[in-house]
Amino acid sequence: MRKRYAYGIAVLAAAAASWGVWFALTDRHGGPHDAPPRTAEMQAFELIDPPRSAPEISFSDASGNSVGLTDFRGGVVLLNFWATWCAPCIREMPSLDRLEAALGSPDFQVVALSIDREGPDAVAAFFAELGIEHLAIYNDSLARASRELVESGLPTTWLIDRDGRLRGRYAGPTEWDSPAAEALIRFYLDG
Repeated sequence: MRKRYAYGIAVLAAAAASWGVWFALTDRHGGPHDAPPRTAEMQAFELIDPPRSAPEISFSDASGNSVGLTDFRGGVVLLNFWATWCAPCIREMPSLDRLEAALGSPDFQVVALSIDREGPDAVAAFFAELGIEHLAIYNDSLARASRELVESGLPTTWLIDRDGRLRGRYAGPTEWDSPAAEALIRFYLDG
């Protein structure tokens, strides 16, 4: 009887220890601490595991100067591919503008990269019409950058960490200034 009792105590102790290890390695959402929080709203955010280096892409700013992803190294970047003729992109753009207004800093930037063939002037006119005030104008009129990173249409958004690594992708539109999206981004800002 005593052996059974001791065996039962040992099994319970092992189970408690296992539960303690699991609890220590997971957050309150049940995921590993090194994984970002993803609510149902952000389940379509596809994690890149393991992260991989973002390709060396370049595009133009509002003045026609060449800009590359390496220019943003050291900060977290939300790289959004879009076009003025893309209806889901148009619906999504105000939320990207609000996100940039809320979190934009040297540590974080929304890079809304238009693939419009008409160039930065078309983007500037579109931003003025839609009331976009916080996003910088970036354009890839030859769609070279999008060929590297857009696989399933527009909009497509990539999250790039401080070291220039692709951490996740969202295909399609979403509300980027929602609490769920901000929590996801803050995970990489704080990490």
